[in-house]
Amino acid sequence: MKQFDIVVFGGTGYTGEHVVREMLLTSKEETVTWAVAGRSLDKVKHVIRKLADEVGVDKYSDIGTIVADVNDMHSIEQMCSQTKTSDQLRWTVLSFGDAKWLRGALQAMLTTLT
Repeated sequence: MKQFDIVVFGGTGYTGEHVVREMLLTSKEETVTWAVAGRSLDKVKHVIRKLADEVGVDKYSDIGTIVADVNDMHSIEQMCSQTKTSDQLRWTVLSFGDAKWLRGALQAMLTTLT
């Protein structure tokens, strides 16, 4: 089921936090269903709370949270199956040096988006 318009994968990292902050600001004015994904549910929830407080967003309980790990292809497939699009941060060959993983992630994304 395509539950979210956007999933920010890697939302607890440096760049991911910037994207989450912008999504919080955007969601004040636009209706969008979105989630933050990362390896640790506690860290994902912490980042959402922290950034929501910083930008003055009171209602953030409807932001989805997903546990996904690049070393667990099933979790990546599950994440992709829940979204119409994905902001897949940190999944380049330069970041991981693993072309096999990149091909697998792309294949999973394309399969779930069609």
